[in-house]
Amino acid sequence: MKTVVSKRALPLITLALIAYLAALQLGIEQRRHLETDSKEAGRISAVGLSGWAYAQRHDGTWPELHPSTLFAYGPDTQPESFALGGNAEGPVDDALKGYVLGNLNRERMRRLEPVLSPAEYFYVGYAVDSEDQGIALIDALKRGPARGQDIVAPAGEGTAGSSTFYRLRNDLPDVLAHENTATGSTATALSSFPVIIQNPQGDHVWVLFLDFHIERLPYPGPFPASDRFIKALNAARELQRSW
Repeated sequence: MKTVVSKRALPLITLALIAYLAALQLGIEQRRHLETDSKEAGRISAVGLSGWAYAQRHDGTWPELHPSTLFAYGPDTQPESFALGGNAEGPVDDALKGYVLGNLNRERMRRLEPVLSPAEYFYVGYAVDSEDQGIALIDALKRGPARGQDIVAPAGEGTAGSSTFYRLRNDLPDVLAHENTATGSTATALSSFPVIIQNPQGDHVWVLFLDFHIERLPYPGPFPASDRFIKALNAARELQRSW
């Protein structure tokens, strides 16, 4: 039996085919973006998890800042961190650090990849919840205070409007309540302090907060993804290299 296609129907079929191919391409692009976002968010979370693990062993206090790489973890404060990489095909390469074996999304073996270098993220180290506090903290650190301690700040310029820049710690709401600062509930206080900030490579920034939730913020955008704050973080690192 012959199928006859009307000449009038051909343009409609062509348009339908074009629409189908466009939708398919859009789906592929969206999947790529989702995979990229998932990978970036996972690596930022893994960096934060190593700091959290340190805090669990040190009465809830997060690592001090590195003495020679500003806004990075101090030396010997975190284990080497890895993220789940792609499917491992072919023979095992002994040069790689490790693999994960099992039924992983129908894959038997996946690579473990290094998470991030310090140049790819900022570890804030101290609790700040606004751009002005962040800039004031950077200025205070430029003056070279001991980075393993809380830092005295001008009245109203410190953490949550206090007179101190407090080291990141899991009991921070209790500390702030003792100083009578207006931080709201425990959950609100923890969720407002950035811990790990991605050094932007495009139009967005991934940020991990002290309550361990993670956000994808536009760059430039609101604190801590504001252009002024990110540029100040990078400028402080460059300045430190010249010390």
